Amino acid sequence: KIEAGKFFEGDTSNKVIVGYKLLENLNAEIGDSIVILAQGYDGILGNLIFEIWGTVKTGSGEFDRGAVFIGLSKLQELLAMGGRLSVI
Repeated sequence: KIEAGKFFEGDTSNKVIVGYKLLENLNAEIGDSIVILAQGYDGILGNLIFEIWGTVKTGSGEFDRGAVFIGLSKLQELLAMGGRLSVI
């Protein structure tokens, strides 16, 4: 369930939704920027800057402390996957 902010709508290319506890642990607010680092499909570390668009509350402590939702096209860019899909 969306705890605060809003779910993806319109242009979501640089927006993320995060677990509400992750937002607290980062001492961040909705509208702040966050850098996401991830090892790409090609093995090279990638990073992109996103705006925190909202928070989600699932009731699972682990999920609420670590979940980050990113639009598919930006995730493919971050992971250097082109138009490919994989298990995420």
